[in-house]
Amino acid sequence: MQSNHFWLLQASDPNAQSLNNLELRLDSNVFIYNWLGDNTIILDEAYRVSKRMDLTINPVGLWHPKARLVLTNIPFWERRRNLGGLQLVGGVLHVTKIFDTIKAFSLYNFTQDPPYDKVANAKNGDLFVTGLVIDIWQHFEETLNFT
Repeated sequence: MQSNHFWLLQASDPNAQSLNNLELRLDSNVFIYNWLGDNTIILDEAYRVSKRMDLTINPVGLWHPKARLVLTNIPFWERRRNLGGLQLVGGVLHVTKIFDTIKAFSLYNFTQDPPYDKVANAKNGDLFVTGLVIDIWQHFEETLNFT
């Protein structure tokens, strides 16, 4: 969920390295402004995908006395959809007893209709996994850039 708090900071250096020690979350609303020589102010956003990752700084707009404030039209989460190769740990658990007791799931036979995922051995001895959940996971891996 996106934070309701906004911070506007003037960075003491153009690359905002002075902000490296701050704990900025992915949903942070932290904006940095820097003056250019022609009375133009550059506005960037700063966040960190993970505590273990470097600070991410993206341009979001500029201000000039004649043009006033010009902001990007790219939505907040679209600007932050690249997770920079973050490694996530996930798992899948096929649970039948819980679903058998829920009336809404009575149309499905979870004992005979699993989510169609399969672990198999490749000819070279490596394991590979295929199926519905894996296809969805791999789609998000590519779209959001995580492993």
